[in-house]
Amino acid sequence: MMKLRLFFTILAFLISSSAIAQQWVNDYLDEVGFGNPDKIVNHFLNEMRNETGNKPPDLEFITISEGQKHTLKSFQGTETIVLFWKTNCSGSTMQLSELSSLLETSTQRDIQVLYLSPNSRSDINNFKKEGDYNGFFGQVDINKLKRPFQLFATPSVYVIDEQGTIMTVWIKPKSLVDLKKTLNSIK
Repeated sequence: MMKLRLFFTILAFLISSSAIAQQWVNDYLDEVGFGNPDKIVNHFLNEMRNETGNKPPDLEFITISEGQKHTLKSFQGTETIVLFWKTNCSGSTMQLSELSSLLETSTQRDIQVLYLSPNSRSDINNFKKEGDYNGFFGQVDINKLKRPFQLFATPSVYVIDEQGTIMTVWIKPKSLVDLKKTLNSIK
C-alpha cells in the first residue's frame, strides 16, 4: 500500500505537464485495476473510512490570523469539521464555501470548522481576501501528516465529535443540504 501512495504522490506532479506521464499512469492504473477514476476515489475513501471510530493523532498547525502554533486537541469539547484543502483546487474551495455557509446557518449545533491547507500563509491569506469565510484557517506541514490525515485528495473532510473521535469522512465536495443531512445522520 505504501508503494501505491508513493507512486501517486510522485506521479501527481508529472501528470500535469506530460502527456507521456499521463498515459503511463493510465496504463499502470489499468494494470492494477484502477482504470476507472471512481475506483481510485473509492479506494482512498475506504482508507479514510477505516479510521472512523478512532481518535486521530494530535495535529499541529499554524493559524493564519495570528501565525501561532495550535493543535487539534485545542478544539476538543466541540464538534469539529476538519477540511484539508488547497487554494488551487476548485472542489476544495467549493467545499470551503459550503462549510462556511453551514456555520452561518447552523443554530442547532455547536460546530467549529478548521480549514487546513499545505499552501503558504500568503497564498491562504490572499484566498481569504476573496471572500467572507467563517471558521479557522491554518497552515499544515504536509510532510508531518500522520494517518489518518494523509492527504490523498483535496478536499478531504473529517468530522470529529466532542470527545475527539472521528465520526465520518468524505472526499468529494458536499452541498449545504448534503452537509446538513450528513451531520444529522451521525447525531
